[in-house]
Amino acid sequence: MFKVFTKRFLHRCYVWDCLRGSQTFCSVEHEYVALVDEDLPHSILFVDGVSSHHQDLLSFKILTVKALNQPCGVPLIDSEILTQPPWVLEEFNMNRKDRETARSWLFMSESEIPDGPWVVTGQRHVYGIECTTYVMYQNPFFGRFILSRYRSPLHEDSVYWLNFNEINDDNRCYNAGVSENLAQNRDGNLVNQLSGNVLIFRLHHNSELS
Repeated sequence: MFKVFTKRFLHRCYVWDCLRGSQTFCSVEHEYVALVDEDLPHSILFVDGVSSHHQDLLSFKILTVKALNQPCGVPLIDSEILTQPPWVLEEFNMNRKDRETARSWLFMSESEIPDGPWVVTGQRHVYGIECTTYVMYQNPFFGRFILSRYRSPLHEDSVYWLNFNEINDDNRCYNAGVSENLAQNRDGNLVNQLSGNVLIFRLHHNSELS
């Protein structure tokens, strides 16, 4: 019988979005998925966008798993995609659903961003990893793109989130879709739980490796 851990981050399978309990992988299938999906040519798509808290949590899990030299199932894409506008690239599917005003994409890539359309707007640290935010020099008329890079000193590649918000007739960005408020309410408890267990997580895995 599988156990599902909705809030206990330390007990989860290594696959980036799996909530099942395990010290490594919850099943042979997920171990296979973690390996194969990292070679996919496209990013992971989130309809209606993802809250910043959820991005923090998933990025921390992904980078921690990668620091342990384990696969997590997030595609590794060449950083050349960051040199072009995202709406012209097949790696970022812009065929939105009905009434979808926001969309997010998740992928991993090299930590150094090549010259392109992005400019740094801010930087912060969360759970011991560095988060740098970028905006485009010139956004398209139909919306705004924001890029976030999560970087850890324990792994050479970084986690990237590309976030899109549609602009309405008043030139204002819509909220990040119908799932945004639900995600924020849900993730508040996860953030509180995880922030007090970062050190425990590191000690737990260090003991496994020793």
